[in-house]
Amino acid sequence: MMKMKNNIFKTILLAAAAVSSASCSEWTEPESVGFHYTTLEEKNPELYKAYFQSIRDYRDSDHKVVIAKFDNKATTPAGRAEHITCLPDSVDYIILYNPEVSAAIADEMREVRELKGQKVLYQIEYKTIENEYKDYAEAWNDAHPPVEGEEAAPVDPADTLISLNNYVSEAVKARTAYLSEYGYDGVNIVFSTKNPASCTEEALAELKAAQAAFLAPIAEALAANPDALVFFEGTPQFVLENAEIVENEVRDKSTVGIGSRVKVQDLEDGSEDEFQLVGSQEANPMLGRISDDSPIGRGLLGHKKDEVVTVEAPAGTMQFRILSVEND
Repeated sequence: MMKMKNNIFKTILLAAAAVSSASCSEWTEPESVGFHYTTLEEKNPELYKAYFQSIRDYRDSDHKVVIAKFDNKATTPAGRAEHITCLPDSVDYIILYNPEVSAAIADEMREVRELKGQKVLYQIEYKTIENEYKDYAEAWNDAHPPVEGEEAAPVDPADTLISLNNYVSEAVKARTAYLSEYGYDGVNIVFSTKNPASCTEEALAELKAAQAAFLAPIAEALAANPDALVFFEGTPQFVLENAEIVENEVRDKSTVGIGSRVKVQDLEDGSEDEFQLVGSQEANPMLGRISDDSPIGRGLLGHKKDEVVTVEAPAGTMQFRILSVEND
């Protein structure tokens, strides 16, 4: 009797397990469920329209400008963080690191421009192109090892190592084409160059050539797109706008210019001070480097030893006698 009860109990358990297994299989079968989140535009079109009108009105008003750099990809965005439409509405200018964009981002560029009044620029950086050239030159040298003990074979001009300046010029031309191709609002130029006042005549010629290789194609593209915005990040004060003027200033060793070390005497109390005139980016009064755009810097520029200069400073009018001028 006991054995029969145990067999019946086991049978019931097995049957229950089978039913349970079948039921769980049906319960856990994946099923797609569509969700639609109602947007503000659908819920309240008038409020939606009024909000973005207020954003555009704010953009046209006097306010602190907000610039955001966006490290975008050339591929289609894979998540919300890769969409420029997700940037805060307070951003006035969006600068993309990668100028080649997907169709989705190109559409978003038009959307943020029309809807929010935001402007989209892209970056052209000298250092990035210079690093690309280093990789190119290294790969070229690896593919063309020198052969000792043999006469050099005639070189195909198409297979010669391109110079840095030629490489930069061609790379910039390729990048400026994106201005009209993708409908950008402008470019952000990133270029830091050495102080021409500290250059020898030979180094100055090299500096001019390097600047022309990078900036000339950009100037040409901007001339063809007069409405394009231009941001400059780096050392614009060292860009040679007029080579002849800069060259003459460098050669005149007795005149105070950018890079000069100047010793002056305060005519009021007789105290002496010595400092170097530098660009605003390099200024550090604690280290004796004052900006050429400061009141004292502007007062000293162009003057020579033994001359007396008058400086209009926030603390009042001061007079200095220039005791010495040194130019490397």
